[in-house]
Amino acid sequence: MNPICKRQKNESAKAFAASRLYCEQGPDRSLARVARETGKPLSLINRWSGRWGWVARAKESDDEANNQYLKEKQKRDGARARKRAEQDAEIEDQCWELGMVFVKKGREMANSPLYRQVTRDGKITLEPNNKWLIKDAVIFGEAGKRMAQDLTKAEDGQGDLREEGFEHMDFPAQDEKEPEKGEEEKE
Repeated sequence: MNPICKRQKNESAKAFAASRLYCEQGPDRSLARVARETGKPLSLINRWSGRWGWVARAKESDDEANNQYLKEKQKRDGARARKRAEQDAEIEDQCWELGMVFVKKGREMANSPLYRQVTRDGKITLEPNNKWLIKDAVIFGEAGKRMAQDLTKAEDGQGDLREEGFEHMDFPAQDEKEPEKGEEEKE
């Protein structure tokens, strides 16, 4: 039990009970309310309050309660900050992995043949491999590289991924051809 709330030497049980009532009233405490709640005359409550230092005891009790609240709040805030740091680290790991996927995909695209050999009617011809365009490989590779570099800068305190914006680009489906120059898409 809080030593402030302990019964003082030679303090009667009734005076102590009244002092507890006074302390428990919080910031709106009043001796008149203690008198009403205990059924004791206000003059007696005033004497007890002065003799046993209720105002100082109540202030110390409030201060201790506030300190306890602040310690608990600090503990909760610390736990929240640790959880956020773990989440941020997980996001950074996922971004790194995604960046590496982009780099790998860009490399695969760049290494795919530009032409394929097709045999029709006994004739061998080379046709463009429309699976990927070189510019697509470059876009993927650059995006992955940028993500990895930004993560490295963020770890060094030089950058922040949340400030990074990526341009939205639509890629044609694998079986669709990109329209030739001068051709317009018909809907």
